[in-house]
Amino acid sequence: MIKSEVVLAVKRRKARLIVVNSRNIHLNKFSALNLRVKPGGEVALVNGMMSVILREGLADAEFLQSRAVGAEALKQALQSLSPEQAEARTGVGGETIAEAARLYAKAKRGVILISTGQNSDDQDPALARAAADLALLAGKIGKESCGVFVLGEKNNSQGALDMGVTPNLLPGYADGKDPGERARFEKAWGLPLPDQPGRGALAILQGIEEGRIKGLYLAGENPVVTYPDSAGRRKPSPPWTSWWLRTVSSPRPLPWPTWSFRPPPLPRRKGLLPTWTAGSNGSGRLCPRRGRPVPTSGSSRISAGRWGPLGAGIGPGGE
Repeated sequence: MIKSEVVLAVKRRKARLIVVNSRNIHLNKFSALNLRVKPGGEVALVNGMMSVILREGLADAEFLQSRAVGAEALKQALQSLSPEQAEARTGVGGETIAEAARLYAKAKRGVILISTGQNSDDQDPALARAAADLALLAGKIGKESCGVFVLGEKNNSQGALDMGVTPNLLPGYADGKDPGERARFEKAWGLPLPDQPGRGALAILQGIEEGRIKGLYLAGENPVVTYPDSAGRRKPSPPWTSWWLRTVSSPRPLPWPTWSFRPPPLPRRKGLLPTWTAGSNGSGRLCPRRGRPVPTSGSSRISAGRWGPLGAGIGPGGE
């Protein structure tokens, strides 16, 4: 969907597209500039563009003075970055980097789109911060048709961040390590919160292999295909693990790859509970469109009807 919007902007609105990727992707056919960066060199590329903007006086000084902080520190940090250094770190020619910087800084409107991959690479948070610095430097934040958008693979990826369904965040992007933020939520929820982050998806799977995690509920996930170390994901799960797999694309459970590596059913227990749940009282959000709520059918329940009793049964201590 987003790719189609980008192509339409180029074709119908004569937008100038800068593509940054280590591979030859479809959008290159529509780009004004194609920056084939070395894998892992994206942050250095953005820093190189900011260095050009500062060196050539293209920064939005009025915007920086009235709406940004830390501009001087950024200038100091980038002062020693030469075009030759940027080229060596990125594999992109220094003049091409400068051309991209001028094109972005001089445009009346500019949007930075960062595609999927933010949850699998250690440099991705740094890339998001660098992109935000670039947008601030050019004065392209808080204006119509401007900004930085980190695109998740699905609308649920964005929703998980909004709701704090991540190991280190609380709802509203509150930092779970911040004592003040924890105190605010502890007061609202009436429960103590741990001062250490939880486990991410890969750490959960590792915990299963090590016997520290006994149960797993997968909803629309396919770790064997989409997670790193696919070969490791293909190991059969230990027999003490109970799995619940929930499909989200068919009213009948599908034998998708992860299905094949579930543990065998335990005696007198269901080691596998395939479910189809058609009920949702929310709406999907995938910019710029919104989806309608999905009605329940049969004995299915909306999300709150499933997770509320489960959480109450587990209790705040996880026992």
